[in-house]
Amino acid sequence: MAGSWGHVTNDDGTLRDWAEINESLECQSGDVVECVTELYGMIWWLAQHRARMRFATTDVTREQILDVIASARENYRDGLALGKGHG
Repeated sequence: MAGSWGHVTNDDGTLRDWAEINESLECQSGDVVECVTELYGMIWWLAQHRARMRFATTDVTREQILDVIASARENYRDGLALGKGHG
């Protein structure tokens, strides 16, 4: 899938080198839009899943999900380390 998760990650799930990412995402073809849209959707889906676990309910609010996203944003460096296999 053009512009997707596969364009920014290697087969083992690690983040590709930025030069390789830049080369594989063509702005004119919509790859960047598709990639960001996919990642945005993945973040929201994962945050909802995490909020349900955190608050022990399937009925979570948008604010609770946003709280999980804010926490992820504050800790993104830890996420980068986990993605590289250092966690």
